[in-house]
Amino acid sequence: VEAAVAPVLRRYLHQVQRALGTATRLRVMRSSGALAAPELLLAKDTILSGPAGGMVGAVAVGRRALAAAGLPPQPIVGFDMGGTSTDVFHFDGRRGDLAWERSPATEIAGLVLQAPMLPIHTVAAGGGSVLRFDGRRLQVGPVSAGADPGPAAYRRGGPLTITDANVLLGRLPLAALPAVFGPKGDQAADGEAVRRGFAELALEMNAVAPGIRPERLAAGALQIAIETMAEALRRISIQRGHDLREALLVSYGGAGGQHACRLAEVLAVTRVLLHPLAGVLSAYGLGMAEQRLLLECSPRLPLRPDSLPLLRQRCAELEQQGLADLRRLGDLAEGATGRIGVQLELRAAGSERGLEVAWLPDEQGVEDLQRAFSAAHLQRFGYRPVGEDWIVERLLVELAPPAVVGGQAVAEGPGWDAAPLAAPTTPLWLGEAAGWRPVPLWQRSQLQPQQRLEGPALVVDATSTTVLEPGWQALVLADGALLLERDGASAAGGGVDQAVEVVEQGPD
Repeated sequence: VEAAVAPVLRRYLHQVQRALGTATRLRVMRSSGALAAPELLLAKDTILSGPAGGMVGAVAVGRRALAAAGLPPQPIVGFDMGGTSTDVFHFDGRRGDLAWERSPATEIAGLVLQAPMLPIHTVAAGGGSVLRFDGRRLQVGPVSAGADPGPAAYRRGGPLTITDANVLLGRLPLAALPAVFGPKGDQAADGEAVRRGFAELALEMNAVAPGIRPERLAAGALQIAIETMAEALRRISIQRGHDLREALLVSYGGAGGQHACRLAEVLAVTRVLLHPLAGVLSAYGLGMAEQRLLLECSPRLPLRPDSLPLLRQRCAELEQQGLADLRRLGDLAEGATGRIGVQLELRAAGSERGLEVAWLPDEQGVEDLQRAFSAAHLQRFGYRPVGEDWIVERLLVELAPPAVVGGQAVAEGPGWDAAPLAAPTTPLWLGEAAGWRPVPLWQRSQLQPQQRLEGPALVVDATSTTVLEPGWQALVLADGALLLERDGASAAGGGVDQAVEVVEQGPD
């Protein structure tokens, strides 16, 4: 992988540096969520740098939102839904910087890469996931329409997708999409092609299961996609011993806001956050990342008191090596020391899977490490290991210069306009019982800090559309972020206010 990717990456970075000039310091995101100088970069360490930037950004805005709302640190669950796939992660915000877990290896396209990566799980469910009927059941993905031809609404003859399902149900208003479609890139999205495609697919399915309307078909496709994404989140949270009920779900990606509330309901999560830059949060996260050096070795020593002196020696050697690199690049002054964090990956002698625990070399001994490993093992696997010999598989040292290069991005409001007395309405499908109903259609720039919205409603901005489901409320934070909370009626299974007028006709 290194031999194949490195030449391409080096040429690209050289072009970027030449365009910026030698006076501009260039740093590159790695899959570990840290920035690195090109001189210290291995190409294999950048394979998942985009999702890593999203996780860094989501954790940063999640922490800030919890503080702004007066809430204590909580677990943060990331939900990044784009066009072809969905990335998810779990971050235990109560552990501070110790919550930054990194996998020592990951499998990509059948190849196992030995590279530290943030624990991000990906599933093939995105806005471009293709809908099809195989004669027995409706299938959603894993095939994607991609950017070309894209969904049916994009005027390039594409198949029906999750994006088209949202268009049909009014969850993605055609008026909210820019006029960039068609041969000349100057036409609006094609709502008629979407309606025609779902009518034809419903007719095909009615031969097996009579009575399926296009709206019911589209809603069913969304539910299948949501269940797929919920299972991915369960895999990296509940199945690893984490409780999601008190977590904050940070939704981002171009399609995230259209599904966030429903996904939260399936997972029993009561709070959702959508940043003003949710549609491009992976790019925003690059500006929030810090420059860090991750150095490691594989001592494979038994966890015994006589092993600790050698571990401390190797820790000091890695630290000195990293400090020398930072000074050589001009990121650290002579005599200055970088922040240091040390972790050990421990495993039972008969096991191949290890767990990382924090280690203070000058303070913690074998018994401290055994207690930390036992607690981590209980949380992950449900029991404490007893009577086993433990092995120190890896030693990890993390350094960061005192004045970091990253972390300079500042969240600002979306440019507040005068708040209108009322928002225009748009038809939204709310299920078989409620049918079509007019709901407020807000522009995010029209919202004001501390303003509260009641679902059902839609909020649109330049990079995303948010569906505020019935039973949900939204609070506008100072930076323009929306903090969504599920009320008691929704949590108890209550219905939509029956006084809302039912719209009999469809969106046309």
